[in-house]
Amino acid sequence: MRIRTLIPLLILVLCSTIFTNTALAQNFCHGKPCIQVGTFNIEWFGTTDLSKHQHRSKPTVKNIASFIADTLDLEIVVLEEINSESEEYTWLQDALATRGYQLRRIGDTGGEQGVVIAFDADQVSLIGEVKEMNVRSDVDLGGGCKSRNLRVPLFGKFKSGDFDFVLIGVHLKSQLGVNGAANPAKCADDIRRAQTQDILAALPNILSDLNDQDVIITGDFNAPLSDTSLGPLFGAGGFASLTTSARRAQGSGTISYLKAPHQEIIDHVLIRLADTTEWSKRSTVVFRSKPALLNSYLKDISDHAPVWTSFITGGN
Repeated sequence: MRIRTLIPLLILVLCSTIFTNTALAQNFCHGKPCIQVGTFNIEWFGTTDLSKHQHRSKPTVKNIASFIADTLDLEIVVLEEINSESEEYTWLQDALATRGYQLRRIGDTGGEQGVVIAFDADQVSLIGEVKEMNVRSDVDLGGGCKSRNLRVPLFGKFKSGDFDFVLIGVHLKSQLGVNGAANPAKCADDIRRAQTQDILAALPNILSDLNDQDVIITGDFNAPLSDTSLGPLFGAGGFASLTTSARRAQGSGTISYLKAPHQEIIDHVLIRLADTTEWSKRSTVVFRSKPALLNSYLKDISDHAPVWTSFITGGN
């Protein structure tokens, strides 16, 4: 098990689609073995609709893999907006496989915006299988407020060193209003709230079956922490977000959705603090690209920044 040195002040340099990073290194794991767990929405990755995003070249995809595995060194990352039927996905899978990663996409909800769990099998073991949560993919709240083919969260039990945990990967309903609803914007929020309620309802059986109380929920929540649609997670669910300013590392970025005017943190990592004491305090990082290169990042990579945090795997 290697000792983790995290990089809070990452600068992304794009030169002929090659990633490098210049950094001020700081150890957020207090000299103990740890893993990094995070989320990365790779905007419309592999889409067939070129009005949403142009196809990425094979070198660009290889550099995205290097960004995930080498630059950020994420042991587990939940990927969103992934078309697992695309050529780009095959390239990503192959490039990550050379670095010891395995990818899991279960089911087909969300279509070209699928959720994928990627993990470094040299550092983390999957115990059993990755599965879909027992939550609704179609929600009808009446009055025209409904949505179909919602992205069903994935979950699995993982172990690294002395730390075993249940990981849940999510991509909740977007903030785009729902046509046909009396209040389109409110309907989107109501559907997202229904999704969080479904997750909480399904969770006890999962934890009982897997015999574990350590839960990490991460992904694109499509809402800032102040949004009331996430309220069930923080209220009855007892979860806390690790992306608050008090829990982010010094030098972390402050926005995960990068396009103006809606620049805010909507990609999160949640735990129950009393149960998951392995979290390394103030280790959460929102990736921050060099401002002069942001347009290149948005064009070639994504409209989201990766977000990750660290968990001690031994030496407590």
